[in-house]
Amino acid sequence: MFWVLLSVFLILRQSDSMFLLIHFPIWLREGVWTAYMTSPAFILLIVPSLIFSRTFVKSRSILVPVIPHAYWDLLCFAIE
Repeated sequence: MFWVLLSVFLILRQSDSMFLLIHFPIWLREGVWTAYMTSPAFILLIVPSLIFSRTFVKSRSILVPVIPHAYWDLLCFAIE
């Protein structure tokens, strides 16, 4: 059981790192890095990231988390 939990933890850490590597340049270009990391909006970044990571781990397919991510992006775009 320990090894299963450790492997899930490591997969989630890799997923979080990939998320940051993909989104960090965009946040820097748009000038929102400081605003995101110093406000409660940070929670709005963590929660979807955990959900997308979990769906990836459970499904073992990148397409499954891509769908809710696209929906999340549409919602964010509609709010702006």
